[in-house]
Amino acid sequence: YIDADHSYDGVIQDLELWIPKIKEGGIICGHDFIKDGEHYDIDGKLIGQFGVQKAVIEYSERYNWDLHITKNDDFPSWFAFTR
Repeated sequence: YIDADHSYDGVIQDLELWIPKIKEGGIICGHDFIKDGEHYDIDGKLIGQFGVQKAVIEYSERYNWDLHITKNDDFPSWFAFTR
C-alpha cells in the first residue's frame, strides 16, 4: 500500500521500486488518488504538491493494469490488478 511522497516524482520512484515485486495477476494499491496540484489543510497550510493521479494513470496504461478507485472519502485509494 503506497502512501508516502505524494509528488509525481515520489510516486514514480515508489512504483519503480514495487513493480518488480508484484507477480502477474497481483495487486498494487495506494492512497490519495486526488486531483494533482497543491493541496492545503483546513487551516490553509500547504500539505504538498500532489502527482498521484498522473503517475498511477501513466503506469496503469504502460503496464495494462486493471485500475480501480474507491469512492468512499475525500482522499480515495486506488488499486490495480496486474496482468
